[in-house]
Amino acid sequence: MSSLPNYLIGLLCVLLFSIHWNVLPVYGSDSWQHLILPVFTICLPVTAIFVQLFRQVMEEVLDSHYFEAARSRGVKLYSKILFLPCLHGFLTIIASNIGSLWGGIIVTETIFAWPGIGSYIISAVSVRDYPVIIGFTLIMACLTMLIYLIVDVLLRWTDPRQRWKEGESEW
Repeated sequence: MSSLPNYLIGLLCVLLFSIHWNVLPVYGSDSWQHLILPVFTICLPVTAIFVQLFRQVMEEVLDSHYFEAARSRGVKLYSKILFLPCLHGFLTIIASNIGSLWGGIIVTETIFAWPGIGSYIISAVSVRDYPVIIGFTLIMACLTMLIYLIVDVLLRWTDPRQRWKEGESEW
């Protein structure tokens, strides 16, 4: 599922759910039913990547000496012991897929005829409106860097090995 592009998933969803089975609307933004196919189209490839990588991160933590030591000491509450070391990998995986999520949103808006910035960018590309394309690229690059900065601060805050010490100006 992770190798399928968003436009193919969107077209298959339209074909199955709207044309063959006639259970969901194809385009528009009037009710909550209009959200189902676009959200599914955006989330399916990202979810496939996340599930595979999250499983790998959880297996690494479960096989670590840290978790075995906590289990041998008789710790009953595994949630903090299991999820806190996994948080570093989870945040890194989420931040690294932000760019593909932006691209998926643009394509999905175009397929499902949603009025938004994605359809505006596609029309700007088709008429070669370079200032709009450059401005959008610059804004998305700045937003992506801001998300990376937030994730970096969260990683620094959640990992006790990377906490700031008194008088340290490393960061």
